[in-house]
Order: sequence, then structure tokens, then C-alpha cells
Amino acid sequence: SQIVGILSSLGIIIYIYLFSSKILKINERLSLLLLLLISLSGPFATWATSGMETNLFTFFVNCSFYYQFLFLEKRYRKSFILSLFLIFLATLTRPEGFGIFLIQSIILIYFLHTRDLKSLKKILIKYILVFYFFPFLIYFIWRYLYFGFLLPNTYYAKTGGGYLQWIRGIKYVLYFGLHFLLPATPLFIIYLVSFIKRIKHSYIFLFINERIKNDFEVFTILTFIFTIIAFTLYIIFVGGDYMAMYRFFVPILPIIYLLLFYVLNKLWIEKFGTVRINLLIRISVLFLFAGTFIQSTPIEKYIFSKPGILHGTYRGILFERWNSNRLTTIGKFFQRYKKSNNESIATDAIGAISFYSGLKVYGLHGLVDPYIAHESIPNIGNGFAGHEKYDYKYILDKKPTYIIFDREFNDRSLVIPSYSQSVDSLIRKNYDVKSVLLNDRLNKEKGIFTFLQLKSK
Repeated sequence: SQIVGILSSLGIIIYIYLFSSKILKINERLSLLLLLLISLSGPFATWATSGMETNLFTFFVNCSFYYQFLFLEKRYRKSFILSLFLIFLATLTRPEGFGIFLIQSIILIYFLHTRDLKSLKKILIKYILVFYFFPFLIYFIWRYLYFGFLLPNTYYAKTGGGYLQWIRGIKYVLYFGLHFLLPATPLFIIYLVSFIKRIKHSYIFLFINERIKNDFEVFTILTFIFTIIAFTLYIIFVGGDYMAMYRFFVPILPIIYLLLFYVLNKLWIEKFGTVRINLLIRISVLFLFAGTFIQSTPIEKYIFSKPGILHGTYRGILFERWNSNRLTTIGKFFQRYKKSNNESIATDAIGAISFYSGLKVYGLHGLVDPYIAHESIPNIGNGFAGHEKYDYKYILDKKPTYIIFDREFNDRSLVIPSYSQSVDSLIRKNYDVKSVLLNDRLNKEKGIFTFLQLKSK
């Protein structure tokens, strides 16, 4: 999976270059600078080697956009078919792929409407039905019959709140902008001022509508803006994410950078403004690269104090690595410690422990349990996404063989935390406290690990 992530990331870089040079006609040097920036970007690089689906999904989405715009500009029908196939693969990879498909469909309808291409409509509808809609329908029906829910279980486990969840999502978006886009703000302001000057006294919507009809680049850029806004609103709606380096923004990161460099290309190549304005443009670009590099590497800890939220810092990556290493160590311990493969374990960290221990896992927060995932919990949005729902009594009723309540190593055995009267009573009745000395070689830490073990009958 890591190899797939790396290959997907290399593919993204290639297609960004093609998009930049062929569709947007961005200057060659700026196109290469664009590739350098995204390669330096912490979110892109982090999730390339994570073993997760993030960059594979990003590859499918951005390649699909490339072939759609290639079709819209050149009328290559094979490009449209390929675009539909790629967005279908994206939908199989992550459910947001269906949302991207809807965005692309709106773009297509608007494009055909503004150019009065009625002859293409019937053909394209057939393509959409054959290469996306019917395959998706078959997949969706199968998945619904198998799982019994319209959306993946993780969606229900991570959502269900109201305004607090949205506030957390807004904070997530603002932190992303602060860490990776703030230096680019002057570029957009300068371009916006030049845009307003060009339209003069024209009505802005009429002006934009005419430009969309006559200028394919403008149509492409406005599509990017629409996609970025729609995807950002989705991120706010689901309450953001807790993992390092803004995982949820990675799928649209290439689009954000393409939009940025399109603006830069217009300002730079057309030599807009005075000497001072041009100097400001160069300084903004320099700070953009410097800020991205610093925020994406260990240098950031020498400049900034440790923030309360590690979303976009290199220390966030280190924290993810620490957890991955620790859970690997714990999982391997239970692989040795277990008496049989019929035993089970309850934990809030399901992946590595399940993989290395070989035990059946009960997820404390419902990521792999539809009952907990669909529970209604008050004040969702105050904690970490995906870590707010729980029902300890429900888990204890399943009598897992082992329960992990802390992954820290200590110098002494831990005291069991207090939950509620009924839960504490079940723990005392059915479980013994166990402590073992473990050596976490990956994190270079040694100490006592405490867990609960079901009493022998």
C-alpha cells in the first residue's frame, strides 16, 4: 500500500504538470516551480507514504479532472470516458468521489448549456450511464445490502453533531490556511484588484458569463474555485479531521496550487503593476515556499512553540509515528501473549493492534461497530473527530479477553480509570489488572504497560 501511495503521488505530479502546461498554459518555469511546491508540501508528502488511500484517491480525482477538461477543450470522447472511469475508481476508494462526480456533472451541464452543444448531450448521457452511473448503482446496491447503511460506518462514527462539529471544521480549515496558504494572500488580492479594474463598470456576473463563454482558461479556473469551495464546505460539515498534516485537504491540494500558480502566471508574465507590486509578488512567492518548507520539516519546532493542535506541524507527523510504533509494539506483544486466536481485544486504536495481534478487535469509538457509530452523543465537536462516541457497557457485555485503556509506558502499574458506577462494577467483577515490562524499540522507550484481562472461569 505504501508503494501504491508513492506511485500515485508521482502520477499526481506528472498530471499536475500536464494540467499546468496544456490546459492552463502556465509558463514552463512556473510549472516546474509548482511541482517543487507540491513536492515540498507536508500534507502531500506525509500521506504519500502513509499506506492509506489518501493519495490514491487524490490521483484518481485530479486525473479525472484533467481528462474532463481535455475533453471539454478538444472534444476527445475517449478522454471523457477515461474521466468517468477514473472518478468511478475514486468513488470506490472514498465516498467523496461521488460528490466530485456531482461537481463534474454540474460543470459539464453548464459548459454544454453556455455553448449550446445540444448534439453532444445525448451521447454524453449515454457515456455517463454506461461508464459511471450503472457500475456505481451495482456497487452501491451490493454495499447497501451487505452493510445496511447508505454511507460508510466511519462517517456515522465521526459525525452526528451540530454547530460544535461545524465550528471544529471551521477551525480545521482556518489552521490549514494559516499554515500553508497565508503567504499567498497578497497574490490573490493583487489579482482581484486587477480583475476589478478590468471589468470597470460592467456587471460582474455578466462579465464573468461572457468570459466563461469565450475563454476556456477562465472557465477552468472558476471550476477550480467552485470545487475548492464545495469540498471545503464538506470538510466543515463533517467537522474536519484529527490526523496530522491536513489529510482531508490533500485531494484538492493540487487544484489549490494550480489556481495559485495560474494567478501567479497572470501577474508575473503580464508584468502587472508597479515595481513595488512586482517586488511584493516575488516576496510572497518566496515566503510561500519558505513557509511550506519550514512547516513541513523539523525546522518548525525551532521557530514555533508547540501548539495545542498538531494538525499541520511536523511534530504532528512525529506524534503519528510515535503512535504507530507504540501500537505495533503492543500488537506484537499480544500476538505472543494470547492463548488462542479465538480471543479478542477492546481498544480505541484498531488498525495496527488488529494486524499484528491477529485478535478480533472491538473498537471503543465505533469505527468498526455500527451500534456505537449510530449512537447519539451530546456535544459532538468538542473532542477529536472519530473519538467522541463510546458505550463502554456495550463493549463490556461482549466480554473481550483484553481491554487496552492506556498505551503509555510507565514506571509502575496504572490504576484503572473510573468510568461510571455500572461500568466500574463490571470491570471489577470480570477483569484483572495485568502489567508487563515492554521495550518499544522503534520509539526507544521502555516501561510498564497496563491492561485488563478477562478473569478465568
